[in-house]
Amino acid sequence: MRVQIPPYLLKSKNRNLILLLIILSFFTLYSAINSNVFRLNNFNSKIANSQIAFYSNLDYFYNPSPWTSVSITIGNNTSDSFLSDAELYAISGWSYIHGSSPHLINPEHPPLAKYFIGLSEIIFTNPCTMSLIFSILTIVIVYLISREIFGYSLFSLIPPFMLAFDKLFYEFSIISMLDIYVTFFVALSTFFFIKGLKNPKFFILSSIIFGLSMATKWIAIFLFPAFLIVLILMRNWNNLKLFLASLPLAIIAYVSTYAMFFINGNSIDDFINLQKAMLNYQLFLRQHSYTPPLRILQILTTGISGQSIIYHYNINLTNSEVTLVSKEYGIGMITEFNPLTWSIAFASSILAFYYSYKKKDYIALTIPILLLTFIAIFSTAQVFEWYLLPILFSGFISIAYLFKNLYYDLNKKISFHCFIIAYLIAIFIFLFISIPYHIPL
Repeated sequence: MRVQIPPYLLKSKNRNLILLLIILSFFTLYSAINSNVFRLNNFNSKIANSQIAFYSNLDYFYNPSPWTSVSITIGNNTSDSFLSDAELYAISGWSYIHGSSPHLINPEHPPLAKYFIGLSEIIFTNPCTMSLIFSILTIVIVYLISREIFGYSLFSLIPPFMLAFDKLFYEFSIISMLDIYVTFFVALSTFFFIKGLKNPKFFILSSIIFGLSMATKWIAIFLFPAFLIVLILMRNWNNLKLFLASLPLAIIAYVSTYAMFFINGNSIDDFINLQKAMLNYQLFLRQHSYTPPLRILQILTTGISGQSIIYHYNINLTNSEVTLVSKEYGIGMITEFNPLTWSIAFASSILAFYYSYKKKDYIALTIPILLLTFIAIFSTAQVFEWYLLPILFSGFISIAYLFKNLYYDLNKKISFHCFIIAYLIAIFIFLFISIPYHIPL
């Protein structure tokens, strides 16, 4: 029996929406099966309140130290244990959403994402559920950005597909970290900036959301120089003036996220002093840790984090004596690294910059400039692999843009179709392949 496909489903717009829904459905289902992101009562408010009381009295922020710890009780045993970033943001969100001032706990990062985490704890009794919601929205926004560049062609589905099946993106979609939220706001600000290149009124929304991205995590600062570079290369001075004129809205949006700070009786001077303290704290952490130049590029292109040393100890349970047996030297690897996408994102961005600038395709030009600006700004800073999250989508769009140009330049289009299909299948399969965190030498 021959199956007839309704003609309206074959239209590019409807076809893309259906395929996007399939991508989102698999991503959501995979997250639900492999994590506790939908588990109810996955947050203990009593423990959170005791930890909040402890952290609210810490002086580590104004007298910074690279390490913080909290005393927790497991059963009848009390022990000192490090609190992970995700756990710290979870209790901070719980504190904020109940009216606490953002400067009392975890003041070193702006508060917006932690409000969403706290809201997730109230609505879903789980600090991670809102992360998954924002990751799904991010995939949708990446599709909308891609559609501005590729129209309704199938190339517009390649970047959201890559993002949905990226290990790093997936892992941070199911924990209460700040990075998925900043990725969402960076992508949304980029979308409205691209719209603003055609209609400058959208610069207003882009600037407001840029302020919200900064209110999530300061790493979003790279957006400002990236947008400026695009407008300067366009030599559209009127658009440049309008964009700069909209930037005070970013400041207003940023300050507005500290509403509870002011409601709790703090002044503008207190706010300025808080921002200075935040800057000093971040600088302190980076000054007390050596980072090789271009480490962020090394992570992106090779997946190598640096030298790795594993220490083997012998523990005598009788007298609690600990003896170092041996050291194992090796190469530290980023377990979320995908050589099929990460390793070619930088080169693809350079080529996408060349193609788009040559064609004066300034909408497409915005995308590689994001990644290249990010690499330039953070090339000498202390970085972790998750810092790449806000610009992964731009690398993926650059790859798709390169594919599109190769597709139209090559004569063997059927062979190229097969290559792209095989490439996307390989990306999907790689989601289930593990990379060791340590390779012995």
